Amino acid sequence: MHRYHSLLVSDRDDDWFSEIDPPAEGSGGVTAPPTTEALAPWERAEADAAARRREQREQTRGGRQRAYRRRRLTAGAVLLLLVGGGAWAAFTLLGSGSSTSHAGTSGGATSTTGTAKTVKKTRKTPGAAHAPLPKQVRGVHVSVYIASIPSRIDDFLSLARPGGKGLNTLEVDLKDENGNVGFLRNSPRLAHLTGAAQNFYDARELAAKVHAHHVYLIGRIVCFEDPITSTKNPGRAIRTTSGGVWQNAAGLGWLNPYDTRNWDYLIQIGKAAALQGFDEIQFDYVRFPTDGDLSQAVFPHKANEAYSQTLVRFLTKARKALHPLGVRISADVFGLSASHNLGIGQNVKRIAPLLDAISPMAYPSHYYPGEFNITNPDDAPGRIVSYTMRDFRKALRGTKTQIRPWLQDFSLQRHYTLADVKAQIRAAEKGGAKGWLLWNAAVQYSSAALNS
Repeated sequence: MHRYHSLLVSDRDDDWFSEIDPPAEGSGGVTAPPTTEALAPWERAEADAAARRREQREQTRGGRQRAYRRRRLTAGAVLLLLVGGGAWAAFTLLGSGSSTSHAGTSGGATSTTGTAKTVKKTRKTPGAAHAPLPKQVRGVHVSVYIASIPSRIDDFLSLARPGGKGLNTLEVDLKDENGNVGFLRNSPRLAHLTGAAQNFYDARELAAKVHAHHVYLIGRIVCFEDPITSTKNPGRAIRTTSGGVWQNAAGLGWLNPYDTRNWDYLIQIGKAAALQGFDEIQFDYVRFPTDGDLSQAVFPHKANEAYSQTLVRFLTKARKALHPLGVRISADVFGLSASHNLGIGQNVKRIAPLLDAISPMAYPSHYYPGEFNITNPDDAPGRIVSYTMRDFRKALRGTKTQIRPWLQDFSLQRHYTLADVKAQIRAAEKGGAKGWLLWNAAVQYSSAALNS
């Protein structure tokens, strides 16, 4: 019966544009047409033409609605026929004293007792196949732009080695900081309506290619920083006290973390990737904003709860939606979130139990001078990662959540060398990490570190 459910509810197509907010009053939206009295002849002609166009649109809309109703009636009739046919088949099978029944065409058992034999089917995870989680993740971040270049993906996959040595994981943007969704096939309707969905790569083909090299594939979703959707759909955005779309210090709009429609949008992206073969969905920017004029930020639908509780509710919903598809979920958090209240909702003790893995961003250049009693953290990459791992082990004690830090493979305050990267890797592994990921916004990595 469920096979025909989509036909019976196809009239929902009439709400195609409902996901885009209507224009606000006085904001240039559609207004009532003017009367034609006292208009100049050329103005009257334009008004008459506009009226005809409106009438044509109404006729077209009415025709579509009638077609939808006819399709629903047809689907209902088909369903009734199928139900009736199934009942007649059952009567024929069970009441006619038939001596033989077949369970399929692939060697099913034959019964001579007049009763159909029940064949127990093994439940399979929907969608494409998934790769197993490596014992020790050794991976790098790949942007949507680099993922669109097949030769660059080939370069990364060439670093994979038998037995999981070398590179064994790629983390690819599903939705990036600019709001871009990297693939078209099965991406959410909203992403198409706003123009966020782009053809950077084919998700299914990318997953198949990566898996052919025995490499694990993580899909990164930047959650609430989203200048595309917040601009095209301001009803979903953090607003300003004057009614505009709030922006952070970089001039980028954010989705409102309280708005559950935004949760659904992010989860839909994750589900589409999971069904096409991505092995894990990793949520980044799963937090409230940290910069910009926060005194001007207005959160519609604000709940009377701690920021962390809002994130707990979001991740609980994501877990329930994604786990049945055979994928793991993880999240990126600030390196100090295990030992400091950063005021952005990243309470590690509360969100970690909902995750399969958590990835502290342990970039030494991002720690304040004097942190962990280290005068210049950027000059002590190994020690910074070691202390970060210590704090996360303590915060996650009693959970099954794996710690998998992000490590710095880029230069900011000073030039970072291969030795600096290796020092972080040693500290992470010695600290009990179940692997690590290298970050470089330009996607240029120390390949020798992956083979160490």
